[in-house]
Amino acid sequence: MFSQLELARRDGRNLLLVLAIMIPVLFFVADGALEARVLAAVLGGVLTAVTFLAVTVAINRFGPDY
Repeated sequence: MFSQLELARRDGRNLLLVLAIMIPVLFFVADGALEARVLAAVLGGVLTAVTFLAVTVAINRFGPDY
């Protein structure tokens, strides 16, 4: 999948790092029952991952070559 999106190995590492930070933060910030907090953290993590991938792909395709 990473090769189809033209992502480097470091992009995958950065994606995991973003998820490892965002999911616990969203879990502790969310208010409600345990199930609601877990669901909010997972959905927020998925949205964060999709946004991260979209921005990374856009930068890789349309950004300047250094």
